[in-house]
Amino acid sequence: MKTGVLILCVMSAIWAAWCLGAAHTAPWAYAAAGLVALSPLVLAHGRRFPQTSADQARRVRRLVGMAIAFEAVMIFVGVQGLARMGRPDLIVCLIALAVGLHFFPLARWFPAPTYYVTGLALLIAAVAGVFLPAVDRIAVVAACGGAILWLTALAIVLALPRSEPERA
Repeated sequence: MKTGVLILCVMSAIWAAWCLGAAHTAPWAYAAAGLVALSPLVLAHGRRFPQTSADQARRVRRLVGMAIAFEAVMIFVGVQGLARMGRPDLIVCLIALAVGLHFFPLARWFPAPTYYVTGLALLIAAVAGVFLPAVDRIAVVAACGGAILWLTALAIVLALPRSEPERA
């Protein structure tokens, strides 16, 4: 679960950087977005993550690997198709769609009900992005993607119990 929160935070930062690049913002905004994106890691300090066995860790790695493989193939094939159709402006929507879809099997396999909300929110952002003007599409969809992943990491961390202080 710690690794999952880290991945969510890093991917949130990447989506935020994509948004900021599309919006042509000042360089300092990247540092600010990175700090905000990583803030759930700071909040995780003093929280008790569930213990996992070596078998559970292997199972999680295998399941996550399958979901990421599906996501990667979908993005690769979709990007090729959109490029051939002359619609590279829709790539951000395709990626949001693929990332959203990959959360549904993870939500069931782990189980992690929060991931259903994450997947649905990303699907909504992807579909809504199709209807935005092309000039605004990347910035808006990427901002939504970053915010959704950040909120997911934050929700996971805040749901964890606080560690009890060690007694001497």
